[in-house]
Amino acid sequence: MQARCLCFTSTSSYRPFETSISHTVTPATLDCKSPADFCISLYRSDRCYEWDGVAATGDNNMCVCDGECRDMSKYTVVAVCKLLSCINGAELYSARYTNCFRGSSNLNVHAEKFMVTDEKLMSALRLSPPAIKKELVLYCTFQPCHTSGGGRKQLTHTTSCTRMLIRWSDEVLKRYNTTLTIVPTDIYRAHWVDASLFKTEEDASIYDWRTKCAREGIRLLIECNTITMRSAMPDDWDWLIGLIKPSSLRESIMSKEKLLRYSRDDHIGQLFSKD
Repeated sequence: MQARCLCFTSTSSYRPFETSISHTVTPATLDCKSPADFCISLYRSDRCYEWDGVAATGDNNMCVCDGECRDMSKYTVVAVCKLLSCINGAELYSARYTNCFRGSSNLNVHAEKFMVTDEKLMSALRLSPPAIKKELVLYCTFQPCHTSGGGRKQLTHTTSCTRMLIRWSDEVLKRYNTTLTIVPTDIYRAHWVDASLFKTEEDASIYDWRTKCAREGIRLLIECNTITMRSAMPDDWDWLIGLIKPSSLRESIMSKEKLLRYSRDDHIGQLFSKD
């Protein structure tokens, strides 16, 4: 029997968006009940064990909702893509995807999987003349996973969106003269580089090897000739905020200070350097 979507059920903390039960929305929109929805999906950089060698409590103060999201965890991964013409920058397609909870870490369908199987995206690629160079920009809550998920309840995690995207970029996007640019707005486990900072020996035994897998995934993506990894820039945030609905929330979020977010993006970008 095929596993079905269990999002929004009592057994799931997955909330793709409170106002939408769909895991794929085209054209891309970010339907939010409040600014906190935007914070926990893309904007806020979440709690981590360490950053730059210093034990950290996270950047929950770095938000655009006046602290409403402070005690909220990130519900799920949100991914937003846009297909651009490299000739004039025209937007040829956009869509929003979210993870789908199917009962366990290995059964869940990740946002990236929805993207690579999106028939409307494939149609946009086929309709664009092959001679026109294109760029597919993928914004995501975290960098693509690489057998780095799971926790105490599920000690093995076989999913690698990293391998899937590398194969898809080489076998599909390349055929349509399209490169893939991945822009994570936060880092998942790859920055936990000092095992001594784990709170317990049990945490170290469970998570240390997963952090190594996460860093290996970033390395594989960086080394792929058809993929670029970078951090978000001010223009990226302007575009993402422009997707927010209703417009009253969008205007509220646009008025918030973003300098702290840009500083964090600089830190994230250092992980994607080939040097």
